[in-house]
Order: sequence, then C-alpha cells, then structure tokens
Amino acid sequence: MLLVLACILLSTACWFRTGAALTCFHCNQVPSPQDCRTVAKCGYRQECFAEKIETDNENVYFNTGCRDKQRYLGSQGKHVVARRQNAFETKVCDYPCSEDHCNYGGCGADPLPARDQRGPICYACAMMQDPYHCNQVQICSRDELCEILKTPHPMFDVTYTTKCGAKALCDRLSGLSHIIGRSFEANSEVIKRGFSLCLRCCKEDRCNLGCLVPNVTTTAGSATTTPVATIISSTPPQTNLANNSTNHGCLPEYIFYGSSCYYFSKSSLYWEPAKQFCRHHGSNLVIINDATENNLLVQHIKQLVAQHLLPSDLWGFYIGAHLVNGTWKWVDNSTVTYTDWATPEPNHPTSQIYGSMYIPSSGFYNYQWASHKDMYTTQYFICEFKPIP
Repeated sequence: MLLVLACILLSTACWFRTGAALTCFHCNQVPSPQDCRTVAKCGYRQECFAEKIETDNENVYFNTGCRDKQRYLGSQGKHVVARRQNAFETKVCDYPCSEDHCNYGGCGADPLPARDQRGPICYACAMMQDPYHCNQVQICSRDELCEILKTPHPMFDVTYTTKCGAKALCDRLSGLSHIIGRSFEANSEVIKRGFSLCLRCCKEDRCNLGCLVPNVTTTAGSATTTPVATIISSTPPQTNLANNSTNHGCLPEYIFYGSSCYYFSKSSLYWEPAKQFCRHHGSNLVIINDATENNLLVQHIKQLVAQHLLPSDLWGFYIGAHLVNGTWKWVDNSTVTYTDWATPEPNHPTSQIYGSMYIPSSGFYNYQWASHKDMYTTQYFICEFKPIP
C-alpha cells in the first residue's frame, strides 16, 4: 500500500523508471543530423532532440543528443556562444522526439527510413578492449547484417571489432568445433592463454555489442539463428585452384593446391590478429615457397577482383612474411627465400614490417609483394594449412 501511495505521489518518477531509456544520435555542429555517427544512451527522464542553428554570417549547423524533458522550454532566440566572443547565433528549429534514433531527421532533414526499407544500425568500432565502450555506428545497407569479431591480441588478450557485414558472409556460419582441423597446434599460445574467438552476425539495430547474441544466417530472404560460437565464411568462386573437396582434407571454406589448403579472408584485420585468427583455426598466415604457388594465389585473387568480390578500398592481402631483426621471416620462423617484391620494395624497415600481396586498387602495385604498416582497414589476409592425409 505504501509503495502504491508513493507511486501516486511520485507518478512521474515511477513512470520513467519503468520506461526504457532511449538511444539517440549525439553530435555537435554537424552539417546535417544525418552526418552524425555517434550515439548516446539517454537517462530515463530524457528525450532525443535535434536543433538547427543559424549564425549571423549565414552559416548553419545542427546539434543532436539527449536532454531532460522537464528542463526543455522550447524557446527560440539569440544566445551568446561562450567559445566565440561577440558572436551571436539563432536557434531556428528545435525538434524533440521520443523514439530510438528519431533525431536522425528533424529540422528539415529526412527521417530514418522504416526498418524494412534499410539495413540495421550497427556499432562500428575497431579493436576495442571492451565492446560496450563503442558509441560509433553505421547504417548498413539492406544486404548487410551487424557483425562482431573477437580476436586474440598480443597486448590486451582479446579485442573486439564491430561493423556491418554482408549477409552472404553469414550464410555459412557454423560452430568452431567444425572449423578447427586436426592439424591444430594443441600447445599454441592461443590454447594456453584460454582465448576464445567469435564472429557473430545479428539483424536488429545495435545488436552487435557482445558475443552472447545468437548468430543470424539468411537463406532465400529468411533468417535463422544459431546459438554457437562461429566463424564467418563464404564459398569461394571457382578458380584454377582445386575444388575444396573433403578428399583433400580441406575445410569447406578453403581451397586446395599442391599439399596445402588456403583460406582467403572476407574481412580485414591487423597482421598479428590475422595470424592469431589463422592459428585459431588450425592454420597460419600463408608461406609462399615458390613462383608456382605464388602465381596460383595471384590467379585466385585476380578472379576475386574480376568478380567484384573485394571492396574498392582494399590494398591487398597480408601474407606470413614479417621483418624480424632486419631479416624477413615467415611465421614459422624460417627465412624468406622466394620473393616477389615489387620495385623498390621492401622499404621503410622501421615502420613497414609486414608482407602484403598488393592488388591494383591499392594504386601502387599489381599483384606483387610490398612491405606494409600494421593497418586494419586496407588488408585482408590468406591462411594456409596442410591437411593430415
């Protein structure tokens, strides 16, 4: 009875505590509310807003974010900008709203399309120690899902990368128990340190904050969930490399040549996490032993380029070569003997210490090797393992 009476006397507070807090776009001085890619979780007494400001010299900008409903007076008029002395600005529009992401539009900007007319809003942060600290988002296309990747890291144990991911890459999600091959190194540091890797897809707005969300796969327009830790992959196109038959001992995502199975990644990683990614799946970054092997890999990459299966801003594929104390070594610590360095590569030995097979979209070299910085956004990678007969 006392609780009921308290809620009657404090009905506003009780209502706010039972309601869900909003998530709003939160940016200052952007050209349009639609240019904002940062979100904030509002308090229970807050709402989203967008406001349009015009300066006396006819410039226009927008502020978006959360604000207290009780303090909002809806006033318009001139106010002094504290950081710009003797300059005045006029608030010409103030748009409050009370739904998630509703301040993407307002004050003349088009609203966010209906959910069935767009892809999900996904968190988009690279190499975060805690995914819950991410406040950057992307609005994905309709053929994309939200993705989160957890990978081992040499300094921070693990890191998380969140972004939009193609639905096609989520269609072949399966448990890690189906991915790790018999040649996996049981004594590897990944096992010793207890790392677990996950790569998950989900379809709801901002669903990619943790690895506990179920995976989503799509089949003929429908979606299903798979509640297991997974790795994203897709069946590679036909190439001069042998079909990935189980007779060769390759996993379905790999292609076979000679005595090795190869995996061409569909997403970018730094070099060290790429190496850990490969090792976590019983393989390693590729070791290229001769011109024949190199040419076969080049031919496969050329087909990926010809079929427009690679992003336009991709520079190349990380390989297993790296500079160690002035000597180029493979990931198994053997010295690099066969090379296909472009002229004048390799160079910049203090900063560019990782080997990459460049592609034409890089603007530098055509399917030759180059030394490269440890960069996340520009490089895919190639894994290799030798199947056990």
